[in-house]
Amino acid sequence: MPEDQLELVQSQLMTAVANYQRGHPAEQGAPQETLRHGVRQPPHLVEAAMQRLMAAKRLVASEGFVHTPEFKPGVEGGSALIGRLVELVRAGGLTPPDLAELEQAAGAKGVRDALRLAARSGAISQVEPERYYSAEALGQFRAALIELGSKGPITPPALRERLGLSRKYLIPLLEWADRERVTGPLGDARRLVGQ
Repeated sequence: MPEDQLELVQSQLMTAVANYQRGHPAEQGAPQETLRHGVRQPPHLVEAAMQRLMAAKRLVASEGFVHTPEFKPGVEGGSALIGRLVELVRAGGLTPPDLAELEQAAGAKGVRDALRLAARSGAISQVEPERYYSAEALGQFRAALIELGSKGPITPPALRERLGLSRKYLIPLLEWADRERVTGPLGDARRLVGQ
């Protein structure tokens, strides 16, 4: 393959990565598939250029994302904003504020991105598109499921009584427990997975 054409594709890839990082500062980098399709060159040239840039340590690939070596995901407000949001989520326990409430409480831009970064670090978990929970709250919910599930089927009324949660919070938490394979369906109730 012609060297000048490969250098052109490398340049296009570096520009595409830099633009993506600038436009999406909270992401892990540019998705590899986005780059492969976004650089309008033959796929074999894009792949060769990407491999060459990684070998030269001008790009780093991790978990399907590509970024420059010096790139670190971040948000306006930095770790102070992330810490404040995590504390607001923790303080909410099993009834944490939703995204709009967090934006209002924080009075800052980039709340959604900051929450994604906090979730990526494991500080909180996204249970619904607009609501995150702390590890402590999810641990409390899991403990209640195990306690009730050890005695028989887990029903929403029994959980409501045990935790004092409305359906607004209970149903998404039950769906989270199913996704996490803590529980599984049992007619109108749930059962602990593995039991």
